[in-house]
Amino acid sequence: MSDEPRPIPGDAPTSAAVARLVRSAWEAAGPPRAPLVDCPCPECVELERSLVGRSWRDVDAELAERHERDLPLLSGAAYRALLAAFLFAALEPDSEVGEFLGDSLEPGDFNAPRFEGLTSAEGAAVLAFLRLDLEEREASNPIHADGPRRAIAEFWGRFDPA
Repeated sequence: MSDEPRPIPGDAPTSAAVARLVRSAWEAAGPPRAPLVDCPCPECVELERSLVGRSWRDVDAELAERHERDLPLLSGAAYRALLAAFLFAALEPDSEVGEFLGDSLEPGDFNAPRFEGLTSAEGAAVLAFLRLDLEEREASNPIHADGPRRAIAEFWGRFDPA
């Protein structure tokens, strides 16, 4: 048995194609209902104030970048409703959004329950994003490709329409 990583089925789409998939999948999604966080600490209160009443369309790349490290603080419903904004921000050239977004897309005891309730179209859009991320990481520094590869293999691959 080889130690070489298995290829992920499906071609990596372009950034524009991923953006179209994300936009289409979240088209009808509105702002998440409060509370957006489950914790009353000052950091969570500030996060909620910053995002309450906003849909994914209202969270620009700058705001997403400011709150990328806060993704684990969002409730599952808020995470699902606002995920599109973070995906779009990560697609921007020179965006700093990505590392923590990628971590939040890896399945596990904490993250997997947050994915429950995503539609098949939303899951397919995340899968396309991860495939693009995987291709870019493999081209620039393959050591960092394990996260998206694992996320696809362990969870998001189920949204492959093929």
